[in-house]
Amino acid sequence: MTLTPGVNAPLIRGGTPVCSYQCGAYRAMLFKNPESFGEIKYPHVLVVFGAIDDGPPIMFVTAEQNLMANELTASLPEHLRPKVSENPNSKVFLGVFDETGHQNFGHSDECAILEKFETKALSIMKERLGLTASIEILNDTRRGDRFTNRTTSSASTDASISWGSTIGAALVSVVLFFALLYIVAPIAESLLNLHGRLFVPERYGGGSEVANPGILTLAFRAILASALSGLGALMAAEKFFSAAHMRTVAAIFSVVVIAWAGSFAYVGLASGAVLMPLVMVGLGAIPPLVVAYWVWRESL
Repeated sequence: MTLTPGVNAPLIRGGTPVCSYQCGAYRAMLFKNPESFGEIKYPHVLVVFGAIDDGPPIMFVTAEQNLMANELTASLPEHLRPKVSENPNSKVFLGVFDETGHQNFGHSDECAILEKFETKALSIMKERLGLTASIEILNDTRRGDRFTNRTTSSASTDASISWGSTIGAALVSVVLFFALLYIVAPIAESLLNLHGRLFVPERYGGGSEVANPGILTLAFRAILASALSGLGALMAAEKFFSAAHMRTVAAIFSVVVIAWAGSFAYVGLASGAVLMPLVMVGLGAIPPLVVAYWVWRESL
Protein backbone atom coordinates (compact mmCIF):
# COMPACT_ATOMS: atom_id res chain seq x y z
CA MET A 1 0.00 0.00 0.00
CA THR A 2 1.31 3.44 -0.96
CA LEU A 3 1.20 5.96 1.85
CA THR A 4 -0.60 9.22 1.12
CA PRO A 5 0.78 12.51 2.48
CA GLY A 6 -1.68 14.14 4.83
CA VAL A 7 -3.58 10.88 5.34
CA ASN A 8 -1.19 8.19 6.51
CA ALA A 9 2.10 9.97 5.83
CA PRO A 10 3.49 13.29 7.06
CA LEU A 11 3.39 16.38 4.86
CA ILE A 12 7.13 16.78 4.51
CA ARG A 13 9.81 17.03 1.85
CA GLY A 14 13.57 16.85 1.80
CA GLY A 15 15.54 17.13 5.01
CA THR A 16 19.14 16.56 5.99
CA PRO A 17 20.14 12.88 5.95
CA VAL A 18 21.84 11.80 9.15
CA CYS A 19 22.10 8.01 9.11
CA SER A 20 20.96 4.99 7.11
CA TYR A 21 20.33 1.48 8.43
CA GLN A 22 19.71 -2.09 7.34
CA CYS A 23 17.68 -4.50 9.44
CA GLY A 24 17.10 -7.82 7.76
CA ALA A 25 15.52 -7.05 4.41
CA TYR A 26 14.35 -3.59 5.51
CA ARG A 27 16.08 -0.24 5.15
CA ALA A 28 15.64 3.01 7.03
CA MET A 29 16.99 6.54 6.89
CA LEU A 30 17.07 9.17 9.61
CA PHE A 31 16.45 12.77 8.53
CA LYS A 32 16.46 16.00 10.47
CA ASN A 33 14.64 19.24 9.75
CA PRO A 34 12.64 18.26 6.67
CA GLU A 35 10.49 20.94 5.10
CA SER A 36 7.08 20.65 6.77
CA PHE A 37 3.76 21.73 5.33
CA GLY A 38 0.83 22.54 7.55
CA GLU A 39 0.57 23.14 11.26
CA ILE A 40 2.78 20.20 12.29
CA LYS A 41 6.54 20.44 12.19
CA TYR A 42 8.70 17.31 12.14
CA PRO A 43 12.18 18.00 13.58
CA HIS A 44 13.30 14.36 13.13
CA VAL A 45 11.93 11.61 10.92
CA LEU A 46 12.87 7.95 10.49
CA VAL A 47 11.76 6.77 7.04
CA VAL A 48 11.36 2.99 6.71
CA PHE A 49 11.44 1.14 3.39
CA GLY A 50 10.08 -2.31 2.72
CA ALA A 51 11.73 -5.56 1.80
CA ILE A 52 11.04 -5.00 -1.91
CA ASP A 53 13.76 -2.98 -3.61
CA ASP A 54 12.85 0.49 -4.87
CA GLY A 55 9.51 0.56 -3.11
CA PRO A 56 8.17 3.74 -1.50
CA PRO A 57 8.30 4.22 2.29
CA ILE A 58 6.11 1.89 4.34
CA MET A 59 6.44 3.69 7.67
CA PHE A 60 7.44 7.03 9.17
CA VAL A 61 8.43 7.41 12.81
CA THR A 62 8.27 11.11 13.62
CA ALA A 63 9.08 13.70 16.23
CA GLU A 64 6.20 16.16 15.99
CA GLN A 65 5.57 19.73 17.11
CA ASN A 66 2.20 21.43 16.77
CA LEU A 67 3.13 24.95 15.75
CA MET A 68 -0.49 26.10 15.71
CA ALA A 69 -1.00 25.04 19.33
CA ASN A 70 2.07 26.99 20.39
CA GLU A 71 0.84 30.10 18.56
CA LEU A 72 -2.66 29.82 20.02
CA THR A 73 -1.26 29.37 23.52
CA ALA A 74 0.96 32.42 23.12
CA SER A 75 -2.01 34.50 21.93
CA LEU A 76 -4.08 33.80 25.06
CA PRO A 77 -4.11 36.21 28.00
CA GLU A 78 -1.52 35.19 30.51
CA HIS A 79 -4.03 34.15 33.18
CA LEU A 80 -5.80 31.84 30.68
CA ARG A 81 -2.75 30.11 29.39
CA PRO A 82 -2.35 26.48 30.46
CA LYS A 83 0.46 25.75 32.81
CA VAL A 84 2.80 24.24 30.31
CA SER A 85 6.50 23.83 30.79
CA GLU A 86 8.73 26.49 29.33
CA ASN A 87 10.95 23.69 28.14
CA PRO A 88 10.26 23.28 24.37
CA ASN A 89 11.15 19.60 24.65
CA SER A 90 7.85 18.98 26.43
CA LYS A 91 6.00 20.05 23.29
CA VAL A 92 7.51 17.33 21.12
CA PHE A 93 5.40 14.23 20.47
CA LEU A 94 6.33 10.82 19.13
CA GLY A 95 4.23 9.57 16.23
CA VAL A 96 4.05 6.77 13.68
CA PHE A 97 2.57 6.78 10.19
CA ASP A 98 1.90 3.51 8.37
CA GLU A 99 -0.81 1.86 6.29
CA THR A 100 -3.17 1.87 9.28
CA GLY A 101 -2.95 5.66 9.65
CA HIS A 102 -1.35 7.87 12.26
CA GLN A 103 -0.71 6.98 15.88
CA ASN A 104 0.38 9.46 18.53
CA PHE A 105 2.43 8.04 21.39
CA GLY A 106 2.17 11.21 23.46
CA HIS A 107 4.75 13.84 24.28
CA SER A 108 8.29 12.84 25.00
CA ASP A 109 11.00 15.14 26.28
CA GLU A 110 13.63 12.88 24.78
CA CYS A 111 12.28 13.07 21.21
CA ALA A 112 13.58 16.62 20.84
CA ILE A 113 17.12 15.18 21.08
CA LEU A 114 18.14 13.51 17.84
CA GLU A 115 20.11 10.63 19.32
CA LYS A 116 17.38 9.73 21.79
CA PHE A 117 14.72 9.95 19.12
CA GLU A 118 16.88 7.70 16.95
CA THR A 119 16.94 5.00 19.62
CA LYS A 120 13.18 5.15 20.18
CA ALA A 121 12.36 5.25 16.48
CA LEU A 122 14.52 2.22 15.62
CA SER A 123 12.98 0.31 18.51
CA ILE A 124 9.48 1.12 17.25
CA MET A 125 10.45 0.07 13.73
CA LYS A 126 11.65 -3.33 14.91
CA GLU A 127 8.63 -3.87 17.14
CA ARG A 128 5.98 -2.94 14.58
CA LEU A 129 7.61 -4.94 11.78
CA GLY A 130 8.42 -7.91 13.98
CA LEU A 131 12.13 -7.72 13.17
CA THR A 132 14.61 -9.78 15.14
CA ALA A 133 17.77 -9.07 13.16
CA SER A 134 20.30 -6.62 14.50
CA ILE A 135 20.40 -3.13 13.01
CA GLU A 136 23.40 -2.37 10.82
CA ILE A 137 24.49 1.23 10.28
CA LEU A 138 25.27 1.80 6.61
CA ASN A 139 26.14 5.51 6.55
CA ASP A 140 26.37 8.00 9.37
CA THR A 141 27.26 11.65 8.78
CA ARG A 142 28.23 11.96 12.44
CA ARG A 143 31.21 9.70 11.81
CA GLY A 144 32.15 11.42 8.55
CA ASP A 145 30.20 9.32 6.05
CA ARG A 146 28.60 11.08 3.12
CA PHE A 147 25.35 10.60 1.29
CA THR A 148 25.21 11.14 -2.45
CA ASN A 149 22.38 13.20 -3.92
CA ARG A 150 21.08 10.07 -5.61
CA THR A 151 21.02 8.12 -2.39
CA THR A 152 18.94 10.74 -0.64
CA SER A 153 16.59 11.17 -3.58
CA SER A 154 16.10 7.44 -3.86
CA ALA A 155 15.44 7.17 -0.11
CA SER A 156 13.75 10.49 0.45
CA THR A 157 11.22 11.71 2.96
CA ASP A 158 8.58 11.98 0.24
CA ALA A 159 5.79 9.60 1.10
CA SER A 160 5.31 8.29 -2.38
CA ILE A 161 7.06 8.34 -5.70
CA SER A 162 5.17 10.21 -8.39
CA TRP A 163 4.72 7.84 -11.28
CA GLY A 164 3.42 10.74 -13.35
CA SER A 165 6.76 12.44 -12.77
CA THR A 166 8.51 9.17 -13.61
CA ILE A 167 6.78 8.95 -16.98
CA GLY A 168 7.47 12.62 -17.62
CA ALA A 169 11.13 12.19 -16.73
CA ALA A 170 11.42 9.16 -19.02
CA LEU A 171 9.90 11.08 -21.95
CA VAL A 172 12.12 14.10 -21.30
CA SER A 173 15.24 11.93 -21.09
CA VAL A 174 14.50 10.23 -24.42
CA VAL A 175 13.52 13.39 -26.31
CA LEU A 176 16.43 15.36 -24.88
CA PHE A 177 18.90 12.57 -25.69
CA PHE A 178 18.03 12.61 -29.39
CA ALA A 179 17.87 16.40 -29.45
CA LEU A 180 21.35 16.62 -27.93
CA LEU A 181 22.74 13.90 -30.16
CA TYR A 182 21.35 15.10 -33.47
CA ILE A 183 21.08 18.87 -32.98
CA VAL A 184 23.30 20.17 -30.19
CA ALA A 185 26.26 17.79 -30.66
CA PRO A 186 26.83 18.63 -34.37
CA ILE A 187 26.67 22.36 -33.61
CA ALA A 188 29.08 21.99 -30.69
CA GLU A 189 31.38 19.86 -32.82
CA SER A 190 31.46 22.52 -35.53
CA LEU A 191 32.31 25.20 -33.00
CA LEU A 192 35.09 23.07 -31.54
CA ASN A 193 36.49 22.44 -35.00
CA LEU A 194 36.58 26.17 -35.65
CA HIS A 195 37.68 27.50 -32.29
CA GLY A 196 39.01 24.67 -30.18
CA ARG A 197 41.82 22.16 -30.01
CA LEU A 198 39.93 19.15 -28.69
CA PHE A 199 38.87 17.82 -32.07
CA VAL A 200 41.96 18.69 -34.11
CA PRO A 201 41.91 15.77 -36.59
CA GLU A 202 45.65 15.10 -36.57
CA ARG A 203 45.49 14.12 -32.90
CA TYR A 204 43.10 11.22 -33.42
CA GLY A 205 44.14 9.28 -36.46
CA GLY A 206 45.10 11.69 -39.19
CA GLY A 207 43.20 13.73 -41.71
CA SER A 208 44.83 17.06 -42.30
CA GLU A 209 41.55 18.85 -42.91
CA VAL A 210 38.60 19.32 -40.61
CA ALA A 211 36.29 18.11 -43.35
CA ASN A 212 38.28 14.88 -43.71
CA PRO A 213 38.88 13.48 -40.21
CA GLY A 214 40.41 10.09 -39.54
CA ILE A 215 38.51 7.06 -38.29
CA LEU A 216 39.74 7.46 -34.72
CA THR A 217 38.60 11.07 -34.72
CA LEU A 218 35.12 10.00 -35.81
CA ALA A 219 35.01 7.25 -33.19
CA PHE A 220 36.11 9.62 -30.44
CA ARG A 221 33.49 12.14 -31.47
CA ALA A 222 30.72 9.54 -31.60
CA ILE A 223 31.54 8.08 -28.18
CA LEU A 224 31.84 11.49 -26.54
CA ALA A 225 28.69 12.85 -28.17
CA SER A 226 26.52 9.84 -27.30
CA ALA A 227 27.84 9.58 -23.74
CA LEU A 228 27.42 13.28 -22.98
CA SER A 229 23.99 13.33 -24.62
CA GLY A 230 22.86 10.44 -22.43
CA LEU A 231 24.31 12.02 -19.29
CA GLY A 232 22.79 15.40 -20.02
CA ALA A 233 19.39 13.90 -20.80
CA LEU A 234 19.19 11.83 -17.63
CA MET A 235 20.56 14.59 -15.40
CA ALA A 236 18.05 17.07 -16.80
CA ALA A 237 15.19 14.60 -16.34
CA GLU A 238 16.15 14.11 -12.69
CA LYS A 239 16.48 17.85 -12.16
CA PHE A 240 13.09 18.67 -13.65
CA PHE A 241 11.27 15.72 -12.06
CA SER A 242 12.67 15.35 -8.55
CA ALA A 243 9.88 12.96 -7.53
CA ALA A 244 10.61 10.55 -10.39
CA HIS A 245 11.78 7.00 -9.78
CA MET A 246 15.13 7.25 -11.53
CA ARG A 247 15.76 3.52 -11.79
CA THR A 248 12.58 3.20 -13.81
CA VAL A 249 13.56 6.23 -15.90
CA ALA A 250 16.98 4.70 -16.59
CA ALA A 251 15.37 1.39 -17.57
CA ILE A 252 12.93 3.03 -20.01
CA PHE A 253 15.72 5.17 -21.43
CA SER A 254 17.84 2.04 -21.97
CA VAL A 255 15.03 0.21 -23.75
CA VAL A 256 14.55 3.12 -26.15
CA VAL A 257 18.28 3.39 -26.86
CA ILE A 258 18.49 -0.36 -27.52
CA ALA A 259 15.48 -0.15 -29.86
CA TRP A 260 17.04 2.82 -31.64
CA ALA A 261 20.37 1.07 -32.12
CA GLY A 262 18.62 -2.19 -33.00
CA SER A 263 16.66 -0.54 -35.80
CA PHE A 264 19.87 0.72 -37.39
CA ALA A 265 21.50 -2.66 -36.90
CA TYR A 266 18.55 -4.42 -38.55
CA VAL A 267 18.65 -2.12 -41.55
CA GLY A 268 22.38 -2.68 -41.88
CA LEU A 269 22.13 -6.46 -41.63
CA ALA A 270 19.21 -6.52 -44.05
CA SER A 271 21.31 -4.65 -46.59
CA GLY A 272 24.15 -7.14 -46.20
CA ALA A 273 26.42 -4.82 -44.24
CA VAL A 274 28.17 -5.97 -41.07
CA LEU A 275 30.28 -2.98 -40.11
CA MET A 276 27.37 -0.57 -39.77
CA PRO A 277 25.56 -2.58 -37.07
CA LEU A 278 28.77 -3.02 -35.09
CA VAL A 279 29.62 0.66 -35.29
CA MET A 280 26.09 1.70 -34.40
CA VAL A 281 25.94 -0.52 -31.33
CA GLY A 282 29.51 0.13 -30.23
CA LEU A 283 29.69 3.88 -30.66
CA GLY A 284 26.09 4.99 -30.55
CA ALA A 285 24.41 2.73 -28.01
CA ILE A 286 26.98 1.46 -25.52
CA PRO A 287 28.07 4.86 -24.07
CA PRO A 288 24.53 6.04 -23.16
CA LEU A 289 23.69 2.56 -21.89
CA VAL A 290 26.70 2.72 -19.59
CA VAL A 291 25.49 6.10 -18.34
CA ALA A 292 21.99 4.71 -17.80
CA TYR A 293 23.43 1.76 -15.87
CA TRP A 294 25.40 4.16 -13.68
CA VAL A 295 22.22 6.13 -12.93
CA TRP A 296 20.39 2.88 -12.20
CA ARG A 297 23.11 1.68 -9.84
CA GLU A 298 23.45 5.03 -8.06
CA SER A 299 19.70 5.04 -7.43
CA LEU A 300 19.82 1.85 -5.35
